[in-house]
Amino acid sequence: MSKARGAFIALAMFVSLGAIALVISGCNSGSTDSDNAPFSGGFVASEDNIGTLSLSVTSTRLAVSQTTGFEVSVTDQNSSPVPNISVFCDSELGIGIIEPSSGQEITNSSGRMSGRIGCAAPGSFQFGCRLPVGTNIREFVQVVCEGPIPAGFSGFENAGGGGLGNGSGGGGVAAPDDGAPGGTGTEGIRLLQIIMSDTGESDGNTFGIDVSRVNCEPDPLEDPICEPFFNTRATFRIINNSNQALQITGYSYVVPQATGDGTASYSSPTIAVSPIDGGPAVPPFGGELSITGLFTEFGSGNGGVCSSGKTFIGSGSSVSASLGFRNVSFSVFGQNENGDSFTLSGQLGLNFHNFDRCP
Repeated sequence: MSKARGAFIALAMFVSLGAIALVISGCNSGSTDSDNAPFSGGFVASEDNIGTLSLSVTSTRLAVSQTTGFEVSVTDQNSSPVPNISVFCDSELGIGIIEPSSGQEITNSSGRMSGRIGCAAPGSFQFGCRLPVGTNIREFVQVVCEGPIPAGFSGFENAGGGGLGNGSGGGGVAAPDDGAPGGTGTEGIRLLQIIMSDTGESDGNTFGIDVSRVNCEPDPLEDPICEPFFNTRATFRIINNSNQALQITGYSYVVPQATGDGTASYSSPTIAVSPIDGGPAVPPFGGELSITGLFTEFGSGNGGVCSSGKTFIGSGSSVSASLGFRNVSFSVFGQNENGDSFTLSGQLGLNFHNFDRCP
């Protein structure tokens, strides 16, 4: 028995439904000596001598799987081009940086660098580039990725990006985005990222959920070789900018048009979770924590060798292999030390299918 290959592997998942924090870190994130080290006879970047960084994207509206070019231009305070300066680019999940895949490249003699990006998932995503740490110069462009995920498309191999979060369509955050460190309320609590793992890897990121297990051995006279098949897990990354520790109590999710004939939504019960690092709470003043729990689990198959399906948590029905793409809504629940309750909401586009993961 064979299946059309189409596992859609995400480049990873976060979104803000309101303002997106304009904090960009390239593949070499953070301040390092190499960011500010001058080259012999080269231009040393600072806030005082950098004039502008301009970012342009050839097409800001693409179908999923399509690619487009981009260009960055750097000038000094006298509007002269700045050659041989490092430019760092990153994106929200859903945009793959194909070239340069590291997200980093130096400008040419004309003060320019160029590359290529592609749409890996439906949604609206930020793509941005910055100069070395210390210049405080950066620019962002919004790219809209449209249409369904094409059959057989599994992303852009070896592409970079994904360090800016999920983007709308790849995930969403309903908690307010204006909480400064030290606040006493719940406004500074945010859901940074939602990550799905469907291949048994604890750090795996995927948009494709395989809902049907098969026998990978086509010869009925040979011993069966069961397709690798795992429970699907969701990991939620949370930041706490308030001055109180937080207790996360559980999460739930809603899958639209998911039950019976595909017309009714499925709402899971509240599922208790445990922080993956064993900690009891999200620490205050900018503390971060990731929690993980089940999204689907093994269900009954069709009775064949190696046959198995998957069910949503709390559901007695198997997920249909023809369910396809759905925008799944997640809610994460908790409370602070004052007993104030909060809910963090996010949305993730997932593709439910009979993916072929036979070795």
